[in-house]
Amino acid sequence: MSRPRTPEERFAGCLGFPTVSSRDGFSLEPFHEMHRYSRECWPTVFSRMNPVTVGGASLLFELTGSDPSLEPLLLTAHQDVVPANADDGWDHPPFLGVVENGVIHGRGALDFKCGYAGILEACETLLLQGFRPDRTLFLAMGHDEEIGGSAGAEGMTRLLEDRAVMCAFALDEGGYIHILPWSGKRAALVGIAEKGYATFSVKAEAEQGHASVPTKVTAAGLLAGAVMHIENNPFPPDPAVNQHAPRHNAPL
Repeated sequence: MSRPRTPEERFAGCLGFPTVSSRDGFSLEPFHEMHRYSRECWPTVFSRMNPVTVGGASLLFELTGSDPSLEPLLLTAHQDVVPANADDGWDHPPFLGVVENGVIHGRGALDFKCGYAGILEACETLLLQGFRPDRTLFLAMGHDEEIGGSAGAEGMTRLLEDRAVMCAFALDEGGYIHILPWSGKRAALVGIAEKGYATFSVKAEAEQGHASVPTKVTAAGLLAGAVMHIENNPFPPDPAVNQHAPRHNAPL
């Protein structure tokens, strides 16, 4: 396998591997094939940072820093993507990795092989320049983020915990650079927190009646109404975020 000539081609090549994760089970072979391809694309990273495979296909890289007293830093990305069907309105087959008119087409171009390839490309460039960080650098490349990360992210976390590694910070997926429709200029979302979730307990009280003479208002009916009200009143979307990003493509 010959190494693609440009960073764009190396990135696009990653999109050619159908690294789809699914709760119903999925093959790890596309991930292993992408790893072999990645070794050809970024050989210095793989030889100098010597990744450990975790959970079957996640990769944990380490570059030892010059100052062991400093807490390490962690960069993360994920290799897996959600399923894609060529009939879903794609301009090009989702697992081909086409570069056309300044745009890279393919499943994972934005979520999140741009991070996977981008981090490896940056590290390869810096290592070839003789760079050595003061802090130890870890790269955590998960393979099951789209289904919760129980094998990849959790496995790598346990490995770092077993080694008593406490990182100064972690740089995760974050947002993207979008072209603002009202100005034509690019803007980058700076994310300082991860999306989360909230769990609520809803309780209803009502007077219980006999089945032959039911009351007009029941606890079950009150709960059903509350659930319907919540469902019909979602939080309004932020029009400045993710409204105008291309669904399947990443600008170069």
